[in-house]
Amino acid sequence: AAKNITYEDESEFVEAAVKSIFSYSAFSTRNNSGYWYIDVVSLVPTKAEEFSAKMSAMVCYVDTGNSTFTSPASFRIIREHRFGKSATVFITCLYNGSQPQKVALGTANLRSNLRWVNVYSGRNVPRTTLSACVGPIYSRYRKLSLMANFFSYYTAMGVEHYHVYLEEPVAEVRALLLELQLQGNVSMSVHKWKVDTDATPIHGQMAAIQDCIYRSKLHSKYVLNVDFDEYIVPSRNETLAEAVIRLAHSTGEDKLGSLVVPNWMFCYEYPADGLVHGQVPLLLSHSLTVRERNPWVYKTRSKYIASTSAATIGGVHFVWEHAPGRREVFVPSSELAMNHYRTCCGLENLDVKPTLVLSHSDIVRDDGMLRFEQRVLKSRAIVALLKLVRGN
Repeated sequence: AAKNITYEDESEFVEAAVKSIFSYSAFSTRNNSGYWYIDVVSLVPTKAEEFSAKMSAMVCYVDTGNSTFTSPASFRIIREHRFGKSATVFITCLYNGSQPQKVALGTANLRSNLRWVNVYSGRNVPRTTLSACVGPIYSRYRKLSLMANFFSYYTAMGVEHYHVYLEEPVAEVRALLLELQLQGNVSMSVHKWKVDTDATPIHGQMAAIQDCIYRSKLHSKYVLNVDFDEYIVPSRNETLAEAVIRLAHSTGEDKLGSLVVPNWMFCYEYPADGLVHGQVPLLLSHSLTVRERNPWVYKTRSKYIASTSAATIGGVHFVWEHAPGRREVFVPSSELAMNHYRTCCGLENLDVKPTLVLSHSDIVRDDGMLRFEQRVLKSRAIVALLKLVRGN
């Protein structure tokens, strides 16, 4: 049996011939006039004057497999939820010719030392309904029970494929992901992810989100962006995929940009359900059954499910930019809500006074996740976790 995680490709951040600009992946579409737009997911210096000076001299080198051409380069800075020394951008190359295979960033006078990035072209007919973005999983992360709970729940709820962004993992995480790839019946693409964490906010999360959305365009109709402690839960007796299809139909598939799902906190500090404390493994989604009564306002710690044909720039809590004619829909908590399991010590809700979450006494019991208990506990992800824990 394989001993190493199988990665989707050899993608990793490469420093362009233009110094301090790092490119990860590239995606192309063709307009009605026959021009290719190649969007390169990149990290660049945050300082405007430094980046502007580099962009003024930059050109794209496009490799079609038979020939190499130059084309002009433009850029779109992606707004961040947090800021560091590096920022995420799309560097766009406009090119008229054969289908591009690879792209590199350089200058008109600098054709040597080009670092090539593969180009993923076009939008295929979607083979899956719903995919999910996971990570980046940073190198010290080791919460295996949370990971198994996450994959088991979302797979049971209709997620058909995961894009996982992985720094160098600890042995336990590597073993669980490998077990899921080999035995867990979980469709997963794992992408190498290594960024300068001192320079890039949240391990380059915004760049990973863009890469995931654009990869998902190649195979899925919809994509969701969630963390391991976040569970989007339908109120009806349906899977999440079924809920998305229903809501998209009621909105109009050709009008839907994204579904924004409100958040409420299931704080670690709230009373836990003692009836499940003997459960192995102990799952947060079943043991924490007390939450805030009211959800947070939309776009504040919310998460979203995006139409891959409509999302052009993704964010952490909502889609920053949709294609023309597409719109975001605020889904009521009576339809979908995001259960967020975390510590709330010191956590502020700036839209409510008083602002400290734990200063509120307005809490309710919510055991809606128990509806899915048997499906989760019998899932391949939980079986894989127990196999690792028991050493068999």
